[in-house]
Amino acid sequence: MATEVQYEFQDLRLAGEGILGNGTAILVDAGPGYEGEFFVSEVRLDKGPTLRRHHACNTFHAMLFEHIAGIIEADRDADAAFQDADDYPATKIYSSLQHSTMDARTQGLRHG
Repeated sequence: MATEVQYEFQDLRLAGEGILGNGTAILVDAGPGYEGEFFVSEVRLDKGPTLRRHHACNTFHAMLFEHIAGIIEADRDADAAFQDADDYPATKIYSSLQHSTMDARTQGLRHG
């Protein structure tokens, strides 16, 4: 099963001074041959659109997705969140605000 992490971000600098973005990015395992690496498959902007990797080329949404994905894919906190989830596979939600991960295991919840 491929690792998938919901990575929450706040005040991500989108361009210059004062243009900041908040939302959630979906980080996905890059696949065989790229152990420990991830890519952003989707970006959900708070109060804005959901951007996906497969948007048509040369559209504003495609360019915005590529810009945001590039920032997150190079981010140390995003990498740490993904590595933690990859070590303990489960659906996780990582908040860059809290710098912690949450899942059923860490919250003492049981399935079934």
